[in-house]
Amino acid sequence: MVTDTLDSGRTRLVGLDRLNLPALVSRGNVVIVKELVQLMTEEDLEEILDPSGRTAICCAFDIPPRYSEEIVKCLVEKNKKLLSIIDPSTNMIPLVMAHESKWDIDAVVKYLYSVTPHETLNARQAAHIISQGFIHKRFDISWDLIQRYPGLAITKDLSGKYPLNRLAESMKWERLFLSESGLNFLEQWIYDHMVIPPTPTINDISSINVHDQENDECNQKRLIHSVTSLFRRLFGGLLGINRIHRMKLIHTRIHEFLHCMCKVMKNKDVIQMQDDIILRSAIFRAVEQGKVEFITHMGIANRNIYQITNEEDKTVFQFAADCRQEKIYSLAYLYYFWEITKIFRRRDKFDNNMLHIVGTFSSFAQTRVDNIRGAALQLQRERQWFKEVESHVKLDSLEEINHTDQAPPRTVFTKYHKELMKEGEKSMKETATSCTVVGALVVTMMFAAAFTVPGGNNEDTGAPMFLKAKAFMIFIISDAISLFSSTTSVMILLGILTSRYKEDDFLKSLPTKMILGLFTLFLSIATMMITFSAALYIMLHGKSWIIIPVILLSSVPIASFVWMQFPFFVEIFVSTYGAGIFDRENIHKFWDTIDVRK
Repeated sequence: MVTDTLDSGRTRLVGLDRLNLPALVSRGNVVIVKELVQLMTEEDLEEILDPSGRTAICCAFDIPPRYSEEIVKCLVEKNKKLLSIIDPSTNMIPLVMAHESKWDIDAVVKYLYSVTPHETLNARQAAHIISQGFIHKRFDISWDLIQRYPGLAITKDLSGKYPLNRLAESMKWERLFLSESGLNFLEQWIYDHMVIPPTPTINDISSINVHDQENDECNQKRLIHSVTSLFRRLFGGLLGINRIHRMKLIHTRIHEFLHCMCKVMKNKDVIQMQDDIILRSAIFRAVEQGKVEFITHMGIANRNIYQITNEEDKTVFQFAADCRQEKIYSLAYLYYFWEITKIFRRRDKFDNNMLHIVGTFSSFAQTRVDNIRGAALQLQRERQWFKEVESHVKLDSLEEINHTDQAPPRTVFTKYHKELMKEGEKSMKETATSCTVVGALVVTMMFAAAFTVPGGNNEDTGAPMFLKAKAFMIFIISDAISLFSSTTSVMILLGILTSRYKEDDFLKSLPTKMILGLFTLFLSIATMMITFSAALYIMLHGKSWIIIPVILLSSVPIASFVWMQFPFFVEIFVSTYGAGIFDRENIHKFWDTIDVRK
């Protein structure tokens, strides 16, 4: 490298103004960058910019972490003033820009936070770091900031929103809350029995811990080579334990954030919250997406949130009913039981009471019921909502007229669910028709099989030749069960085809008939295959090499029927005879898992 000695005694590179340090940083040339930095002055690092006006340290956030960490440390050690230089294109200091990186540069972010003076951060930048922490699920720095400055929860970040908005507007696939996770029974059991230690408070830690990466890598290598660790990784992967652990860790941290962030809401009155458009937007966005944990924490911090209204003058409970978010709606029973009549009778901007609201079929409601299989079950869910609210209102609420439709609630329900009624009737009839055809075929075959028994009949007595064989008894019993159950199935399904199809029929009558029809049809198909297998065994007795494969193949129709229809059978059974979406006992158990008072 050619250098000239200047009068000041320091060295500079020949043609330094022509060298592009940011470009070398962007290419991840660690060795060359380190050599250049050593030959530069502090002023050089501040003055040399890329075409967009960024310093070299900002360019380091665009490269993989295996390069960026060394480069960032090298630049900061040379000139700490780089930490406070604002990028003109984003209006961010390096610490905030690092949070925006597309790479997982967690070590770089921690290092920058440990060396950046807090006075360098303004409130909006600090709020932006917290918001980005939620996006990237990087909680340590955000936790430190929110404990030091709880007011950041309702401070506008660089995008113009509060960190609380970021939690309220998080997409469902991000699964920041348990209510969005959709765990099955086994996964929920594993989740409930996992213990996540709480995050240390500000009194327990003085600063964010910046780990020694080299020691971490050595420890990880020793851990990976450990037989116990390998077994744990394999076992955890098979049952999804690692995924569930990560999920619960995120949920626990989010609850800790909400508990801390909601403290700033404690002393706000209704007018203050109503006038705060951004905060109000966060609350109603959380209601729309069904983030019950968010609303619960907010409500415990300040009960007045249930009195604020949106643009249509709907309260949290009214909007929850409009969006068909039953868990948030059910908070009215848990925390406002003595005011339940007042809550249900309140009218919105269009003179709708709670019954009018559940009688309409808004775009929010349509989005919610679209997750339910089939128009018939969708209409059943809508009717369950109407009946639930109807059971808690006074009789005069049933006759109240709204402004939009100039009609009482029942008329409003009929008006807005007319198309869903037609689709529900059509889907019920199509399903019943298809199953009736299958049932009729089974009836025909089983009736014929009863008089054409395997082996024939004795010419003298007319009795079956294999009357005393156990296989024959299985054959005849299975045939009888199949015949009776298929006949029953056909009769029940014909009852569906000739039903009146009134609104309340979708609540219990039609689903019950469909459940019985599907169950008896399934039973008839299963016993029909047993009948076939028994007949085959009688005729080919002793030839197991033929019998066994054929019997195994005979299970394919049963398996295919179960695969196609059993999920629908379970769904319609649970929807009709399950605990229900408004079950008080289960709701209480749900709140017990949140532990909002810690």
